[in-house]
Amino acid sequence: MCNIVNELYLITYLITHFDKIIDTSISFTNLTGYTANEILNKTLPEVWEQLLRATQSIANIESGLFDSTCFIFTKDYEVREVSVSIRQDYNTKHKTFYIHEISDSRICEKMIYINQLYIENISSIAIFSSDLILLYANEKYLGLYIEPYDKPENSIGRPFSDIFEGFTGSNFERKLKNLINGGPIFRSKEFKFNKYDAGKTYWDSTIVPIYENNRVKYIIENTNDVTERVLNRNSVNIQSKTIKLQKNQLEKFQNILRETNKQQLLLEKAKNEALEKTIKMKDEFLSLISHEFKTPLTVIYAAIQAMELICKDELSQKAKNFIAKIRQNSFRQLRLVNNLLDITRTKADHIKVTKKNLDIVFLTKSITESVYLYSHQKEIKITFVSTFGQKIIGIDDEKYERILLNLLSNSIKFTPKGKCITVILSLKKGLLCVEVKDSGIGIPEEKISLIFERFEQVDSSMSRQAEGTGIGLSLVKLFVDALDGDISVKSKVGKGSTFTILLPATKVADTEQEKFQITSDNRLIHATAIEFSDIYL
Repeated sequence: MCNIVNELYLITYLITHFDKIIDTSISFTNLTGYTANEILNKTLPEVWEQLLRATQSIANIESGLFDSTCFIFTKDYEVREVSVSIRQDYNTKHKTFYIHEISDSRICEKMIYINQLYIENISSIAIFSSDLILLYANEKYLGLYIEPYDKPENSIGRPFSDIFEGFTGSNFERKLKNLINGGPIFRSKEFKFNKYDAGKTYWDSTIVPIYENNRVKYIIENTNDVTERVLNRNSVNIQSKTIKLQKNQLEKFQNILRETNKQQLLLEKAKNEALEKTIKMKDEFLSLISHEFKTPLTVIYAAIQAMELICKDELSQKAKNFIAKIRQNSFRQLRLVNNLLDITRTKADHIKVTKKNLDIVFLTKSITESVYLYSHQKEIKITFVSTFGQKIIGIDDEKYERILLNLLSNSIKFTPKGKCITVILSLKKGLLCVEVKDSGIGIPEEKISLIFERFEQVDSSMSRQAEGTGIGLSLVKLFVDALDGDISVKSKVGKGSTFTILLPATKVADTEQEKFQITSDNRLIHATAIEFSDIYL
């Protein structure tokens, strides 16, 4: 009976009676974000074509004209590729529509690099289907459109011709269709675009087809606003022409002045004025282009790794110290990027939990010992205590490692010199209890309920003592929730804080390869270095 229930829980379906939805599955809510209350008693076309914005109509599916897959969109406007099958009960007049998400079809997982650009929102990124339906677009891309299509709810899932005025019949449409039919990649450099609220702008755009099974499956558009670059260059050209014109005028003036000694003084004055103006224009130009030079984090980190790998024997100790500072600050940026990615994935319900049967005592002790270097620098004593010698439980060691490292990092940051921190393992009512106790500065009572909120910091004095974005503890809460656990905190200002985590203490079905597998030392060291990058050694 339990197996039947579990199977029904995993099956995504809609049941209709005379075209009205009368039942659905929990898996449908997990897939689309729409609850049963939001779809029951609505017509199937209303849900399928209006709410889910499916790229194949119900009529085509029921008539058998549809024999492949189509795209639908969740409540949060995220695209899903699905196949659909129908079973009809002629006695009850019920139709059951089975919806199966295609394995490994999610764009954010298939195109990690594109997803990173999408999240950073620096470039305008969009992904279309081969029939030019907008599947995926970041905020910067949607900002190209006029209202109301600058909002995802009005543009995601719609044909390009609906949201881009003048597209149908245009040269741009012909080039896109040629690309879909095997033509070359579309590139446009500094094309003019009359942006409705900003006037004339200039853009670099690249449109690339993505093939699956020897046919175009997606079209990726990457567009960047280069208006400032074009205007700066035009400004420099104008300035150069002005300087040249002034130079010619000055030479003519000099020839005239040379005819008489009486006008020599005027000639020198004109020379000085022209020179001063030229110098001023040059300084303005240099100031302008200096703001254009920024080095990406990836280039910095790659250069650090290259120097440490290739040039390690050639570097002085002083140079190594500087490289260490650069690496630490790169880790700080990487920590922020990782945290933001995790926040986004978790919000989008993309967090993946992989539990293995591990000795939680050994794992917790290893993580605690990995931070001794940082606590020693602040003359803080860290103690690990367990009420049992060994306990094998099902745990995602990477998520657990991030949780514990974050709590230890906070404790070390806000615990004064000479104080202590204790990590305690115990069992409470069949649950694993993990406590991180410190004797630090504590948290005001009115702030305790806020510390797990995103971007929340206790007060400005904390941000002066230790750098941070205020998203670490919110991630801890999200990871604990993902592990089916609970986290709480007790604190008193000037006395310290105790964070308590309760987790299931049960095993999971494992394979011989997974059994007693422990996280690698190298990964733990790297994770600790990133998590503790805000603590300067």
